[in-house]
Amino acid sequence: TLRIFDLSTLTSLAGLGSLHSVGGELLVWANQKMKSLAGLENLTFLGSMIEIGQNNSLASLNGLEGLTTVNKYIRIIGNNSLVATGGLDHMASVKDSLMIVSNPRLKDFHGLDQLGSIGGKLVITGCDSLKSFTGLDHLASIGGVLNIGNNGRLSSMTGLSNLAELPGGLIITGNNRLVTLEGLTSLTYMGGLLAIAHNDSLTSLMGLNNLSADSLTGFDIEHNKSLAVCNTQRICHILKAQGNGTIIGNTTGCNTRMEVVSTCNVPVEEHKAEAECRLYPNPATSWLTIALPPDGGRVSLSIVGLTGVRQLEQAVNEKFTTIDISSLRAGVYICRLQTGRTMQTIKLVKW
Repeated sequence: TLRIFDLSTLTSLAGLGSLHSVGGELLVWANQKMKSLAGLENLTFLGSMIEIGQNNSLASLNGLEGLTTVNKYIRIIGNNSLVATGGLDHMASVKDSLMIVSNPRLKDFHGLDQLGSIGGKLVITGCDSLKSFTGLDHLASIGGVLNIGNNGRLSSMTGLSNLAELPGGLIITGNNRLVTLEGLTSLTYMGGLLAIAHNDSLTSLMGLNNLSADSLTGFDIEHNKSLAVCNTQRICHILKAQGNGTIIGNTTGCNTRMEVVSTCNVPVEEHKAEAECRLYPNPATSWLTIALPPDGGRVSLSIVGLTGVRQLEQAVNEKFTTIDISSLRAGVYICRLQTGRTMQTIKLVKW
C-alpha cells in the first residue's frame, strides 16, 4: 500500500520513478499543493484500489499512464482543480466500481478513451462543468448501477453510445440542463430500477426505446418539469401489465400513468371477457358494487392507484357484491378483475 496523505507542501511525486508495482492500494488524499502525479509513470501494477481526493491544486491525473487495469475500485473525489482524466489513457478495465464525485471543474473524460468495462457501479455526481460523457465512447458494459446526479451543466448523454447493458439499473437525478437521453440508444438491456427525477430540462425518454422485453423491474419517473414523452416500448409494456412504476409531477403527456398509457401503442387490457363485469356507481363516493356476468365464477378484484400502488384487494364470489371504498382518496384508479386467465380493467373515479 502507498498512502500519500495530508502533506501540505508536496507538489509532485518526483522521486518515485523506480516504483513499478503496488500490491495494495494507492491513496493520494488532501495534499493541497499537489499539481501533478508525475513520478508514477512507471507504475504498471496495482493490487487493490485507487483513491484520489481533496487535492485542490491537482489539474489532471497525468502520471498514471502505465496502469491498464485496477483490481478493485477507483474513487476520484473532491479535487477542485481537476479538469480532465488524462493520465488514465491505457486503462482498459476497472474490476469493481468507478466513482467520480464533486470535481467541479471536470469538463470531460478524455484520458479514459480505452476504458471498455466496469465490473461494479459507475457514479458521476456533482461535476458542475461536465457537459457530456465524451471520452467514455469505448465503454460497453457496467456491472452495477449507473448513477448520474447533480451535474449542473450536463446537457446530453453523448459519449455513452457504445453502452449496451446495465444489469444494475439507471439513476438520473438533478441534472437541470439535461435535455435528451439520445446517447443511450445502444442500450438494449437494463436490470433493476430506472429512476429519473428532478431533471428540469429533460423532454423525452426516447433514448431508452431499444430496451428488451426482459428489462427493468420497475421505474420511478417524477418531477421532471419539461418531460412530456415517456411512452417507450418497455415502459408501455410495464404499464400494460400494471407493473411496478411511478409517474408523477412531470408535464402534460407524462404526468400520470394514465396519460402515458393513452399514448402507448399497447392496450391497457390484457384480455377481455365476452361477458364483462360491471362497476357502479362510477364515479363513486363511499360504496362500490361489482356485478358479475351470469357465468362469472370467482373473481379477484384489485384497485390500483395511478402510481401503481395497490390500494385494495378482495375476492368477489356473489353476483352482486358491494364494498366500502370510503378510505380511498379522491382520484382516478384502475380496477383489475381477474377470472382465471382472463383480465378485465375498468377506470374508477372516486369522489
